[in-house]
This record gives sequence, C-alpha cells and structure tokens, in this order.
Amino acid sequence: IGAQLSFSCGPGHPYGEHLLLALLSSPLRMADHEPALGLGEKDGKPLKVVVSGAGPAGLLATHLLLNRSKHYSVTLLERGENFADAQLEVKRSWMIGLGPHGLSAIKRVPGLYERVRELGIRGKGVFLHLGKKAISLTPEKSFSDEEHEGYFVDRNWIVSAQMKYLMEQHGHSGRLEVLFETKVLAVEGDSRTVISKDAKGHEHRHQYDLLLGCDGVRSAVRNNFIRTHDFSCRVSDVYSRIKHIHTRIPSQLGKQHFHIFINCLGGGFGGVGLPELDATKGTTRFNLLLGTQVCSLQDCDPVVFTKDAKAIEEYLRKGLGHLDFDFADIAQQFVSQDWFRSGEARCNYYHLAKERTLLMGDAAHATAPSIGQGMNTALVDARVLDELMELHSGNLDEVLPAFSRIRVKEGQSLTDLSGYQFSFSASQQVRLSLASVFNGVLTKITGKISDPVSLAGLGFKLSTVYSLNYERTQAVRSVNESIRREIFETEVGLLPPRRASRSPWVSISLTLGCVSVFLASPWGVAVAVLLLLVGISSGRKAVRPVALRDVALAEKGMKLPGFVKALGKLPFSVTKHIILQPPASNLPNLRDVFGTSPYEFTTVVPDKVWSVKYTYQPDAQLSQLLVGRLSEANLCKKVLSDAADPEEEALLRADFDQAACCCKIPKKKGEAGEYLKAGLEMISFMKVLSTSNGGLLLYSPVKIDDEAKAWLDKLGRVDFIVSPSASHTSFVKSATEAYPSARVIASLPASIKVGKVGVKTDLNYTEALDEVVAALPDFDVKPMKADPSHELCLLHRATGTLCICDLLYCSTCEGPLPKDKAKDPKAWMGRIFTRLNFSPHFAGGLLPLYRHDMLDPESGFPIAPPLQPGARSIFGHSVMELLQTPGVQRVCGAHIPDTLSAPAARDLLQRSWGWACEEAIALRLDDIPV
Repeated sequence: IGAQLSFSCGPGHPYGEHLLLALLSSPLRMADHEPALGLGEKDGKPLKVVVSGAGPAGLLATHLLLNRSKHYSVTLLERGENFADAQLEVKRSWMIGLGPHGLSAIKRVPGLYERVRELGIRGKGVFLHLGKKAISLTPEKSFSDEEHEGYFVDRNWIVSAQMKYLMEQHGHSGRLEVLFETKVLAVEGDSRTVISKDAKGHEHRHQYDLLLGCDGVRSAVRNNFIRTHDFSCRVSDVYSRIKHIHTRIPSQLGKQHFHIFINCLGGGFGGVGLPELDATKGTTRFNLLLGTQVCSLQDCDPVVFTKDAKAIEEYLRKGLGHLDFDFADIAQQFVSQDWFRSGEARCNYYHLAKERTLLMGDAAHATAPSIGQGMNTALVDARVLDELMELHSGNLDEVLPAFSRIRVKEGQSLTDLSGYQFSFSASQQVRLSLASVFNGVLTKITGKISDPVSLAGLGFKLSTVYSLNYERTQAVRSVNESIRREIFETEVGLLPPRRASRSPWVSISLTLGCVSVFLASPWGVAVAVLLLLVGISSGRKAVRPVALRDVALAEKGMKLPGFVKALGKLPFSVTKHIILQPPASNLPNLRDVFGTSPYEFTTVVPDKVWSVKYTYQPDAQLSQLLVGRLSEANLCKKVLSDAADPEEEALLRADFDQAACCCKIPKKKGEAGEYLKAGLEMISFMKVLSTSNGGLLLYSPVKIDDEAKAWLDKLGRVDFIVSPSASHTSFVKSATEAYPSARVIASLPASIKVGKVGVKTDLNYTEALDEVVAALPDFDVKPMKADPSHELCLLHRATGTLCICDLLYCSTCEGPLPKDKAKDPKAWMGRIFTRLNFSPHFAGGLLPLYRHDMLDPESGFPIAPPLQPGARSIFGHSVMELLQTPGVQRVCGAHIPDTLSAPAARDLLQRSWGWACEEAIALRLDDIPV
C-alpha cells in the first residue's frame, strides 16, 4: 500500500563552527562508535563463493559477485528444480509487491530491471472493500511520479527471470556452477566446507571462501550459527492460515490495484487480492489470498474446514457475490489445497567472521507478508553486500561485520512491523482498523501520508519506519505475544481448551464506524476519533532510544551547555549573526614572536602544485577558552586516571601544569603572542595550483605577508582565492588585500563571515555551483553534500592532485600525534587535545569526536544553516563518491603535512568516514524521495 503514496520534505543546509563548539561541549569521552574500516584485499584475489538457495536474494547476490570480479567464482546450490526451464503459467506461487527497496537492488545489475519489469503490473492504487462499497485509500495523483514506482509480480516469475538472465550473462564463463535438486545437509565452519546431497542421494563437499545462506526460514546454513554461544535466533509460526487462489479477475475490480477485503466472509475470515499477468502477459488473472489468524479459527464458519466444493462456493458467494468471480473455480482450488503456513525468523547477527558465513533473505529475517517487504528486503541484502564489497575493497573481515551492523536492525524492524501490523485481539484490531481507515481518508483528502507504515513502501529505511510506528508496534506486541503464549499453552495441554467469544459490539462498531467515517458524518468522525484515542493511549509512554552522544557525556559527567543547545533552536536569520562570527585577524605568527619565518614552502609537483605551511597563534578568545578548560581540576583528574603507565601520567601532569601557567597570562599579553611562546600554536597548509592560462589558485589561504607574496609572484598571477570550508576563513582578507583582482570562491556561511570584515565573495559554491564549475575548467569541483562545514574539494586534472580540507586530520594511521611526537615536551598542547577529542573507538582515532556530533541532530550542536534531514547519510554518500573519483594520483589536505598517495589517502578516508558511508549504504537517499 505504502509503495503507492507520496512523501516529500524540503532540504536544508548544514554548517558548524566545530573547533570552538567542540571545546564548549567538553568532548572528553570514549564513545561507543563503530570500529574503523580498512582498505582490505585487492580485487584481483580469487574468491570462491558458495550460495545456498536460488531465491531472489541468492540469485541477485550471485549475479553481483560475478559482475564484481573475474576472479570470483560461485557455486549455487538449490534444493528445487530449475525455474528458468519451467512453464511460468504452471509454476505460479503468489503475487507480491516489488517497490523502491527491491527495485534499487535489481538496478545494480545492468539490464535486469527491464527483464523484471516486463513480468509485473505497475501498481496504481489501493481499494478497501466494505461489503459492496469500494473505497480508494490513495490519491491518484501520487502514482504519476516515477519515484514511487512499484509492481505486482509473481515470486516464481521473478526468480525465473533472474535465473535466465544470470545464465545468459555468466552461464558460459566457467565461473558459475548451478546445482539444482541439491540439498544442503550441513556446514563445517572450521574447514569452510558445505556438505550437500543431490537428487540421486550422492553427497558432495564444497570448499568455500565465502558462504551465503539464502536458503529460507528453515535454513541449513543458519544451523551452523547455533554452535556460537551468543547467537540468538527465534523461528516461529506467524499464526495465520491462508489459501492462494489464481482465478479470473472480476470486471468490477481495477486491474492495477491492490484490493483489501476486510472480514468479507465473517468470523474474521477475509482476504486480499492482486492482479496478475496471464500467459500472454495480459492482465486477466487475479491472485486472491483468503484466510485468517489462528486465534480467529474458532470464530470462522465450519464450512471452511470441509472439502465440500459446493458448500465452499455458496459460502464465498455470501460475502463476495456482488463481484463476478468464477466461484466454482475458486471453490475447487480452495478444497484442493492445504492451509498455507509461513514462519518468521529473528537473529541477533547475520555473520560468522571466522567461518566466513553470511545469512541473507528469509534465512536472516523471514517474516509475515503483512507489509509486503519480505522480498524487497531480501534483494536489498544482496545490494548492501555488493556495496560493502566495493567500499571495503573485498576485505571480508570488514564486510561481514559491517553487513550485520547495517542489516540486523532492518531485519528486526521488518519482522516486527510485519508481525505486529495486525492484532490478535478483536477489540484492539477494531481500533487499529479505524485508525487505518481514518488515515486513508486523510491521505486521500490531503495527499499526504498519515500512516507511518506506508513509508516502508516508499523506500524509507524500515528501522526509521519502526521508530515512527513504535508506539503502535509495542501496543500490538504486548497483546499478540500474550495470545501466542495462550495458544501455545493450550496446544501442549498446559491450559484446557476454551472457545474465544467475540463481543457483538466489535462487529457493530467496526461496520458503523467505518461506514460513517466514509460518509464523513460528524457522528462518524467523532466515534472514529474517540476510538483512535483509546487505541493509542496505551502506547503514549513508550521509551525512546537515548542518543549515543548523550550516553557518552553522561558517563563522563558532562553535558553540552544549555545556552549552546539553545542556539540550535533559533532560526537561521538569527543564528547567522551569532554563530557566523567574523574571522579573527592579526593573529601573531612565528615572525611576530620569535623573529623567524612562519612559512615552509614545498614543491608537490614541479611547476604545477606547491604547499605552504604556516604557523601562528589562535585568537586570544579561543586560547583563553582552551587553557581555561584544560586547567579544570576534574578534567585533569579524569585524563590522569586514564594514563597507561606512571611515565605517561607524569608527562600528562606536566602538560596540565603548563596549561595552568597559560591560564595566568593576561589577555593583552596573550593577544601580543604570549600564548604562542607558551606552546599554543596552530598550523595550516595552503595549496597553490597552476591553471592552464598561467594563473594560480590559492586553496585554503594563509596569511600573505611580504615574504609569501614575493614567493607567489615568482610562480605566477593569482586569479582565484578559495575558502574551501566555512571554518577556514581567517586569512581570506589578507589574501584579497595582497591580490585585490583575484576572484574569491566561498560557501554561503563563509561568505557571511568574511563579509563582516569587508570581503566580497565573487562565486558562492553553495548557491551557484554551476558558475564555480564554469570558472574553474582545470578542476573537477566536488562539494561535500550535507557537510556542516560546507567543504569544497578540488581535483587538479593536469596533475591528478586532489585537494581536501577537513576530511582528514591525520596523515598516518597512528593518529593526529605520531609516535615520535608523543613524548615531546613541546607537544603538550597536541597531547592533551588528542586525549580530549580523539578516541580509538571512533574512526580508529583518526577523526575528532565533534565531527560525529556535527552530523548528529541529537547532539545539540548549533549548526547554521541547520542540518537537513538525513544529513549523515547524504554526507556518507558524498564521501563514497569522492572515494570513487577517477584520475586521483595524490591527495593534499589543509590539516595534514604530507602529500598522500591515492591508495594511502583512500585507506585513511575509509577508516575515518566508514561509519558515514555504511549509513549511506543502509539508507540510499539517491533512490528515495526526500
């Protein structure tokens, strides 16, 4: 249903003044962030994969792995027959929805989307049938948008299309072996061996480097997980009984619509119907699913349990007689089938690292079909695996745990949203049904979504939908689990059998309430609202997850100052005057204090690229704030208690004594350079790049005095001054004064800041990116999307030099303070700053923790302009795009002294920003309307 609804919200623009606010927030904590990521194995290394199960997930994963590298080989084991050779009309299963989740995965294989689309029916809406009245629950205008594309497809037909296309693409490659009618018996994880048995009863042993368990709810691969003590898995019945009917579509029903028949046959017995294609791919068939929940079986008419086709036909006509179904055909199919029972599975992780095993699809998260996302989620499993293989360069030690981190919460959300979409309690389900009806009316009238579960069909993360639907899910969970337990205790004899009775008011209020709502009478609306309030009141006090940052701060006994959090709640028209302060000027440097040159000039690429190191003192206000925080007794005590040994403790104690001495420096003397004498120094790196017309571009400018100007004048004419980050604006004015004819390029917040000191920005890459691209034909212009710092990266095409600003803070994996500087007495400031802001538990200790806080709307960081929805995922996707930039030979940064090779920089970027990249993979915002 949700796949056909529309949803949109306007984007915003993030920004942060991170250094000053990081100090205010007392960032001394060891946050429980995800581990760092590594560069991983090279693509050229052979990988032998065994895939158990040729369902949607197994086939898509096989195809993506074979596409990934010619060195990968796959053995596909399937216990069933070859659907590619079967007649589709005979091998029907049931119709399911293929929405944005699944389509985004299928599109990873070029050409597969077109094959699958031919087998489906484009969805156009949802009808709710109450007696003879059919009510549309969705506005027609919401289906004209390609973003909400969704199809009704037969599950077996999808598998057939996947298998045929797989064999066409890789059947003769020598890297694919498909064994049908082959059952997996066991997995020997220690030796990485799969034991199988073919149709003739012969056993076979298959060695593997990677095993994918895509073999359904009763997974044989998953059985190997049970040997692990901390593995938790619950496999249970979904407590519904269904029969699948394939018949002629009635003329009264829409041929591109999903149809819901609530309690159409009485006693809780109802159904849903979806159109399906016939052998000629015409929409003349209809897949009707009839059934009920186990708790309602005693309320059903006894005739449904008989094999009397004539009696079943008459029974069906009573509830559906107003539609011209072929009731004789339906009755015959009904009595010839056994009740279909499905199961659900919940696992607390999906991988075994040592055994190189991964669970996907129903093996990991089998579910009830209530929200139509089972197959879609299975396909996304395959897509996420492929993207993680790309992100981690095939390193399975990184890929497998990352897969669990990303997918377990989505799988759990899937099973909970599906399993608790409907209540086993008749009275509670009345309230839920009225809520759905009421939401449907609101959706139809306003064109906006009123039911959070509908967002699942639009491609939104299931964990996000779960959070939005949390209260309802918990209310239904408490009721359903109690009834499940009662059914179990009755079945095993712990309780005597008892017949459930349905109160008359349930059916009466359901019928009258729904009908009156659709008639839009005041009485009906009042009744509906009253029942809705009763239904949701029990979930009002549901506990919400606590933000990770708040937990870390609470453990350290610290919190972000209230006045700082309050800034983030003010409108941008106000915060731009408070947060976006003019950059400090006239900051003392080495020449001012010691009489030595503050510059170090280095050639990166002869006659093309140069680097300038500049050492200076931070402004007095920041210096006072810094030393003031460092001299606090509680802070000192905490850092000293974390010292590794007495030698380190003595060194840190001396560092804090130095900070206490700095705290006593008067402000005026500090402004004159006393802080720099005491060791409070900052270092920036400016990059100078040549252009094809003989000009120069200054990237992240430093102060330009006579010495620097003389050096630059020898290189050429300065045409552009680029402020690549909203926090790198201190020396833009100095650069423009030295080169008044140069054009200034900056972001919106940087433009506001430098504008307060009289600098006019010529090109604003936040609002007019196309103009910047046109002005810089020698560069690939790459702004980081949704970055609070509004960073701009530039790739110098002539030399393959990529210039970055705040993406890297370290030039090696040792962290911001290399080992040779770790015990240097002059490095006291860097030593304490590293202790305060870097943690091995976040990004491998390569990023300051405030970089996470800046992308976390729960942190309270005041950002101007404010963070846009999904900023962390959008930013992570931007990092992934940067990692895939072709033509990069070296990387230079504004915070790192060394020029890095492309592989080394990629490794550091992956380790630093892998957590954001993984979230981008988990939530593919490029496939989702935002």
